[in-house]
Amino acid sequence: MPTTLAVSADNSSDEEDVAQETVLPAASMLWTSGQLHIPEESVQFQGSSNLPANVQQLESPYECFRYFFTDSLLDSIKEQSNLYAVQKNPNKQHQQRYLIQI
Repeated sequence: MPTTLAVSADNSSDEEDVAQETVLPAASMLWTSGQLHIPEESVQFQGSSNLPANVQQLESPYECFRYFFTDSLLDSIKEQSNLYAVQKNPNKQHQQRYLIQI
């Protein structure tokens, strides 16, 4: 079975919004060296830049990180990482120093 690559193209007009999906054979995709040219209008931010007041008051990169990575999220990441380590190799003695601690 040939490998294919699905490419979504937005062919919208003023009257209708239609998203088309084009399937290209992967063999037709070639890596080349050189400058990548992307039209500026295709990468301009289209969303809203109005942020909630509590986000605008964040002053440091650390505060931004902690806003999204709460203690409960970090605990969950820790627990799942440690669980994965044990599940990946249940016969191995997992020394406490290698398990994630927060």
